[in-house]
Amino acid sequence: MNSTEIICNNFSVTSIVEKGTGFDFGVIDQFGYEPNEFWVAKTEHLINESSTVQMTIMFDGSLQDGIVGFYKAYYNNGEK
Repeated sequence: MNSTEIICNNFSVTSIVEKGTGFDFGVIDQFGYEPNEFWVAKTEHLINESSTVQMTIMFDGSLQDGIVGFYKAYYNNGEK
């Protein structure tokens, strides 16, 4: 199984809205979950798994001094 993970630093999720309707799910909390290297964004309203959403992210950092930002990492069967 192939998957894509986005690794992020120095950012925050500012909104999560449903595409088409513009309904704002209301970001109420967010935090890094280190064991899986995930960023979790909790919302005020439940997001239906059939929904297509747009997530807006605010980034603050220099891209000139090492890896400070976000990038894609690809995995194949759990191996990088």
